[in-house]
Amino acid sequence: METEPQIIEEPERGTWRISYWVRLLVGLILLVLILNVVSVRDLVGAFRKAGLLYLLGALCLVVANIGVQILKWSYMLRFLKSVSRKEMLASFFFGITLGSFTPGQLGEYGGRAIHLPPRDWGTVLGLAAIDKLQMAGIMALAGIFSIFILYHVDSTLLLALGVATSFLILLLLLRFSLMHSFLMKLGIAKIKYAWVRQAADSLFLFTRRDIAVTTVITVVFYTIVYLQLHLLLNAFQSVTPINSFLVYAAMMFSKTLLPLSIADLGIREFSLVYFASQIGISSAAALASAILLFFINIVLPALIGLFFVPESMSISSTKR
Repeated sequence: METEPQIIEEPERGTWRISYWVRLLVGLILLVLILNVVSVRDLVGAFRKAGLLYLLGALCLVVANIGVQILKWSYMLRFLKSVSRKEMLASFFFGITLGSFTPGQLGEYGGRAIHLPPRDWGTVLGLAAIDKLQMAGIMALAGIFSIFILYHVDSTLLLALGVATSFLILLLLLRFSLMHSFLMKLGIAKIKYAWVRQAADSLFLFTRRDIAVTTVITVVFYTIVYLQLHLLLNAFQSVTPINSFLVYAAMMFSKTLLPLSIADLGIREFSLVYFASQIGISSAAALASAILLFFINIVLPALIGLFFVPESMSISSTKR
């Protein structure tokens, strides 16, 4: 029988290992740089004086955080046939676990596909990409103008570029057909792997209602993470909702633009400390908040995903 081309090709181990360790090193270097700005004594002091109720509130919100993500992924997988709830949950949690070991959570794409039928892998990768692109779009929209406000940008040219960029992002988020046309012009149809075209064609699965529903869910998720950071910051220092949102939006946008380290390690912490310093939030409070946000939203879900690690991590050709 003929075999399908591999959906995920296994890179050379040497190349993968070098890339992994380089990116991990980038994250560690950034953390060292942060500790040159924030003394360990100040950081320890911040944790000792932290408000327990605020910390518990942020921790409890992880349930809503994960729940909303599961709701969205379950909604998106309705485009596939006969996917059980168990398969959906395994796909979601293992995707998070694999993503936590890769820059920009890129491993999450393959991780979400492994537990689902091989015939749908291309579509699953496409759906996972749409999920991430919607989130990136929301982060870009909020992040651009937050940075403008933080730095008091009054340049007409920069503001015009910001508005134009935001309009383009909104257009792509609300009109998937335009995104598909763009991919076709890039020559994606000429790629020999069928799963690539299948991933691109997943854009056509969404009706206007589907786009609206998934966008709303994405905004809700973005808001929940903001509330978590707001509570964490207030556990260490009194911060207004507006100020906490500005540094949150700027930080989220920055780590999306710079997926240079494993699980955004260092990027998240460095950017939050940097932006927080612009509006009088102490570096110790910002760093402590970033560290806790990492453990609550990345480490905890990734640990759950360990229960869904497949027996074999290798992905071979599959029969039609």
